[in-house]
Amino acid sequence: MKKITLVLAIIFAIGIIAPAFAENNSASNNQVQALQEKYRNIQAQYSAAKQQYQAAKENYASAKDDWESAKKAFQENRNNTNATANMIENGKTYLTRTVDNRIAHFKLIKSKVENMSVLSDTEKSSIVAELDANIATFEAFKPEIAAVTTKEGLKAVAAKIKNEWITSQRGVERAAGLVLSAKGSKLIELAEKVSVRAKTGLGKLKSSGKDTSAYDEIISEFDAKIAAAKSDIEEANAKFTAAGNASTADEKKVLINDGKDLLKHANEKIKEAHKLLKEGVKNMREKVKEARKENKTGSEE
Repeated sequence: MKKITLVLAIIFAIGIIAPAFAENNSASNNQVQALQEKYRNIQAQYSAAKQQYQAAKENYASAKDDWESAKKAFQENRNNTNATANMIENGKTYLTRTVDNRIAHFKLIKSKVENMSVLSDTEKSSIVAELDANIATFEAFKPEIAAVTTKEGLKAVAAKIKNEWITSQRGVERAAGLVLSAKGSKLIELAEKVSVRAKTGLGKLKSSGKDTSAYDEIISEFDAKIAAAKSDIEEANAKFTAAGNASTADEKKVLINDGKDLLKHANEKIKEAHKLLKEGVKNMREKVKEARKENKTGSEE
């Protein structure tokens, strides 16, 4: 959905919606300072979560190296009791740090979600609740890891952690889908404002006797594509929301994949709308240049 932002380039290039932002300039100094303070707090929270994640990531990598070395020593000395014990202890450390790494990952995403203005409070609560559940699940693995005394026990816990990580990624995908849907909706709102302002401008040209039929057709097609994209985004959002209450992992997977496909289709329609508007603006500029040239020639004559 990154390419969705292409529509913004043409919107700002045309300058059609610039007046919509003018009223923001009337905000008082106190309001501006309050917003700046809020932004600084958001940055600080995210920075702390990111540092925690980086530290967990480094500890995870270090523990993995130690475990690989211990496994190698165990394979070379399978009948050596010390080698077996060392392998198990290093394995437990590795799994504990793996769990810490996963928890830090969820907390980093949680920090991002909590401070995303594009999400509604309901959407934030839904995503955060799922992330908190994931964090609690991985925290519960720690005492289980600590109780391991055998190679078989270590393998069993490792398999459970791996399976839970795969399952939990569906929740992360759902969160990403809701964020992209929200951002897409904001862009649709801007595109609709562009259409309204363009129609106002064309109406003035018609009143002065200008032929705007070619541009009327472009705006009409632009509206159709934006409306189709809007419908896809709303349906995608519904799919991601429903995935949060799915009764089975398979049902959740289907809903999320459906939502992804809908966002992909919406992106394609917005790209097409962007292309239409871009070509229309280019054509209009060329006609303006021609008109100026004709006027200049007529004046000289």
